[in-house]
Amino acid sequence: MTVKQDRTAGANPPATGYLSARSEGVAASPSAAETGQMQPALRGPARSPHHVLPAGQPAAVAARRGPSADAMEAGEIDALLRRAAAARTQEGPEAAAEMLLGPFPAEAPPERLFRAAVRHFIEAGEPAGAVPLFDRLARPSPLRARLAPLLLETLIRAGALDRAAAVLENATGRARPDPQVEQWRIALLCARGDIEGAVAELHAHLTRFGEDAQPLLGVLRILQPREPFLDVLALRCGDTLTDPKVMVAFTWGYWTAGRPSDALHWAERALSAGATAASLNLIAARAAQASGEAEKARRLLSVFLMTCVPQEHAGNGLAALQEVLLCEDNLQEFQAALLSQGEFPFSRQMRSALDLARGDMQTIIDRYLEDSRAPDFVFDAGEFICFCGACIETSRYELMRSEILRIPPGAELERNHLMRMLRMPTVEETAETRALVVSRLHALPQADEDTAETLILGLSLAESGSELERFAARAAAHLDRGHPAAELRLFLAEHGAAVAGRLADGAVAERLRLHATTAMEVLTDPYCVSFVESERHLCEIMHQRMVAAEQSTPRVSILAPVHRADDLPNLRDSIARQSWPALEAVVVANGPLRGDPAVERCFEDLPGVRVLHHDGRHVGAFLNAAADAATGDYLVRFDADDIYFDHYVTTAIRTMQSADADMAGKSAVFFYSQAFDRIFLARHARYFGEARKLGCYGTGSTQCFRREVFEQIRFLEHIDRGEDYLFYTAAIQTGWRVFNLDPFNHLIIRRADRSAHTWHAGDRALFPGALHCIGGPQNLGRLATMGPPTPPIRLLHIGMPGIPSASGR
Repeated sequence: MTVKQDRTAGANPPATGYLSARSEGVAASPSAAETGQMQPALRGPARSPHHVLPAGQPAAVAARRGPSADAMEAGEIDALLRRAAAARTQEGPEAAAEMLLGPFPAEAPPERLFRAAVRHFIEAGEPAGAVPLFDRLARPSPLRARLAPLLLETLIRAGALDRAAAVLENATGRARPDPQVEQWRIALLCARGDIEGAVAELHAHLTRFGEDAQPLLGVLRILQPREPFLDVLALRCGDTLTDPKVMVAFTWGYWTAGRPSDALHWAERALSAGATAASLNLIAARAAQASGEAEKARRLLSVFLMTCVPQEHAGNGLAALQEVLLCEDNLQEFQAALLSQGEFPFSRQMRSALDLARGDMQTIIDRYLEDSRAPDFVFDAGEFICFCGACIETSRYELMRSEILRIPPGAELERNHLMRMLRMPTVEETAETRALVVSRLHALPQADEDTAETLILGLSLAESGSELERFAARAAAHLDRGHPAAELRLFLAEHGAAVAGRLADGAVAERLRLHATTAMEVLTDPYCVSFVESERHLCEIMHQRMVAAEQSTPRVSILAPVHRADDLPNLRDSIARQSWPALEAVVVANGPLRGDPAVERCFEDLPGVRVLHHDGRHVGAFLNAAADAATGDYLVRFDADDIYFDHYVTTAIRTMQSADADMAGKSAVFFYSQAFDRIFLARHARYFGEARKLGCYGTGSTQCFRREVFEQIRFLEHIDRGEDYLFYTAAIQTGWRVFNLDPFNHLIIRRADRSAHTWHAGDRALFPGALHCIGGPQNLGRLATMGPPTPPIRLLHIGMPGIPSASGR
């Protein structure tokens, strides 16, 4: 089940763009568009002005209509696609589609933009929302014919099987059958449960259109979660198939289905059959590691690292290294062996990234300082970013600033590198380092479009007063027009007053100062609050039904490491307020609290709480010790500085039981920023769905899992960070069912002092996913379902006063 966002709140006038209505369902019969008759435009509810094309886009783009859209330059299309992707992240696929298609006639949109709009709905898990887009296309038209495969995919994903069958039936009478269309007959049969028929159709398809399986990859991808299809297909014709592409498709199918041993089998067959893709060695290595064949995983990974193109696969290679090699105690020896075998072009950057993931900050710093002093040193931006990250983690800001000033004049730096440097702690506060970064930013080409990123860059890098005036006026006008621009508002909340103070134009300065002083209040608008309240109400109904269902009540153990004395009262309250009846807690005192009797005194009046003292320094070791001492059937992680509401454990366990999940966590989370004194909803992915399908991972402080998962997959004990991510990854890859929980009944606390957290990144690193701001601490009550929190929520552990439990409700 997916809780959909109510985007009709407010009193905004209806928009007249491409999407005037959302379909709440999909018709079972062919639409009027498919029979050659166009339906009148549907009238929908009032929509937010955020769903129309931003007024700040280039006039050359906004003015185009109809056939003239084909004259759009590639750069303009790319810029529009980037803005649409940002709109989907902030507001959903409807906003992205409106931005892409709004300026063009509904019956003849640009094909590339139309395909992108449909993909936004599919990737968001809402394929039914894309069906009305096809209903507007003119018929007959070459565009509709070219989009037939995409229409079939959308209908099958949306469950409109009868309508998909009708589309296929109409396409069958064509003189020249299109393999791109006919392949979806296989998916349709499989979706209807006719596995044998789907296998027979696949045989017929290969016989009819040849052994080249490239057209089939899209179908096989959509069928990956359907294991019976893969199993029957492998049993019936697996030994006779010779096309490596089909074997690669099988590899990915079994991998995403959580069956790494089968994925490894097909990957090795594909490699033996001549498949040459470097990524196949990568997936084979990950499958081997998940199957417990560490030696084979290392061998396959070595082949990948020695043959792949670094610029193309460095990111995936690092992910594989983290999964395969971080489990090895002899990581440095294995890296040395790799380097001795041949050329390893990105070895320095990869080693730094690995050490960063392992938490070995001093090694990164020492290596970079030693290498950078060598006469033959070649500057690498990725390695330098890792060095800066290590300096931030160890609070060595002066060293980081001095090395920024030593960057060679001819060093290749991309915009993302410079933006990351500009956002690093104290860089903007120091005139010399800021000037260096700003000058390098100014040398890069800037897009002439009013997006939040462009305006932030312009306000940051302006060298002259006139240039600053121009960007300040554009930023003020952008906000005056009502664009959401959350990141721009947050930037002005931090720096707006200083920027306004440098402006000579008093009117522009006053407008910018007004936006800066009201930034947080504007972000906390009734739309955000009403959205969160509606989602809370829906989740509360679901929680009540789950609790009312007749299910067993297993014993649950809370695993809670703690190392700050200030966090003890908060942790005690979070444990004490839990409503789950069969509960115990294992508190692991570490760091400064190890051996401190104050820990026992804090929990002495709470039954079922045991305190362990641990002399280790890694979170994985604390969690393993707590889990070994626990007796629960389910294990639940608590972070000592986070706030867990009364029904957190209850709703998490009941959701896991209802979803038949082995593990769960929250990828959409509420967090309180002490620096801004506001609560945000960081919605990095949908919830109430399988993590394998959503492609995301929950936060470490919300991990819940059955004991059987821990018995097979323990937390890594020799790394400082990332043990939660690797635990999630291992669980998914070994076939456990991992589920995304809703964000309610939990609050992450982000102190103004970054050094107080394991992850030292600033709060603005979370903001691209912070879709909603719901106000200050007085709205804490809005985060609870099934009743207000008791005892009252207290933020004393971060220096905030107590908050009444009924506030905001």
